[in-house]
Amino acid sequence: GARGRRILGSTICAARGRRVFSTISADGSSPSNARAPPSYTQLWKQAVASAVPMVGFGFMDNTIMIHAGEYLDTTVGVTFGLSTLTAAAMGQVMSDFSGVIFGGTVGALAARCGLPDPQLTDFQMRTRAVRWVSVGGAAIGVLFGCTLGMTSLLFMDLTRADREKRAKQLDAVFSAVMRNSLHVLSTERTTLWLYDADKRELWTRASCAAPGVDAAEPDSGGNDRRDALKLVRLDVDDTSVAGACALHKKSIVVPHAYADPRFNAKVDRRTGLRTESILVTPVLDKTGGLVGVLQCINKRLPHAHNDAERPFGEEDVRIAEMLSLHISMFIDALD
Repeated sequence: GARGRRILGSTICAARGRRVFSTISADGSSPSNARAPPSYTQLWKQAVASAVPMVGFGFMDNTIMIHAGEYLDTTVGVTFGLSTLTAAAMGQVMSDFSGVIFGGTVGALAARCGLPDPQLTDFQMRTRAVRWVSVGGAAIGVLFGCTLGMTSLLFMDLTRADREKRAKQLDAVFSAVMRNSLHVLSTERTTLWLYDADKRELWTRASCAAPGVDAAEPDSGGNDRRDALKLVRLDVDDTSVAGACALHKKSIVVPHAYADPRFNAKVDRRTGLRTESILVTPVLDKTGGLVGVLQCINKRLPHAHNDAERPFGEEDVRIAEMLSLHISMFIDALD
């Protein structure tokens, strides 16, 4: 009777207690474990869970900053003469903006990696050990991710922006020298050839034509004839006047171009112009090394009635050599 009912009741209560205790123990919130310090396994899992997402953030941040900064440096930086640090700062702005936009995506991808769950209680999450492990794991993760992002530098042309900025400065200098040489030497065209030491070739860097010379008129194909001058390359040998000047590093005067076997008529055919007389002088550096060749085409004299009355003289040679010296100094100053 009554005793049996008491035993049954106590058995039911004990069973309920065991179920409740097992349930509480499973989620780590039982009174006996609620304030237990986190184990080393839990701390390790917490460190991994904190580090992995930051690897993705660090990689994305550094990669975007490097590529955006490099693109801005070679485009906007070259156009407006901005410093590399300015371009890097602009790249950082774009990187931070991308981090805000795509941060959730990176976090979601990290969550799909099956990261370990440390199963920490609220009390354990507030402990100093867990906080330090979380911060340390995140710091190591972002450091590793940023280092991975820096590997893209191994596949980039790091001097491209500097070369393009220097090239723009040289273009301004060369254009000014070319325009002045037209007036000082009274020539129809002046061309500056630069020396490519690796290929042992001369290539046209700047060219300028006097007013009235039809170098800017389009050819039969509708192309600007000035573009043809930008595409010309000459070997440094005796097969061209400019090449012979570069080879022997001496000024050369050709009074009748088509009578000289070294004259390369291909340039005339490409530009649609007629070369009569030529003056070329080498551009040398301080050590006497070849930098390029300054070429003047067709002496212009107001009183001349035909081409035979338009040769280059010794005074023209001295002026051309002086101009070549100035060009060499400009190039050296920009190096």
